[in-house]
Amino acid sequence: MINIKKKTVGDSKKSWDSKLRHALWADKITKKKATVKSPFELVYGLNVTFPVHLKIPVYQLLQHLLHDK
Repeated sequence: MINIKKKTVGDSKKSWDSKLRHALWADKITKKKATVKSPFELVYGLNVTFPVHLKIPVYQLLQHLLHDK
């Protein structure tokens, strides 16, 4: 989770709060190695469905995170 936050905020420390919700959502929907499920799936027993207003920002965040690996 710390890595997601760092990569999301980057050098722009002033705008961290506006990007935090995207980082938290990305963490909640990312499948974990130990459980092979996302925290969202474990809590709600459902597959993740993106809210329409978050679809593009989350996709861009995931692309950014995967590109940096």
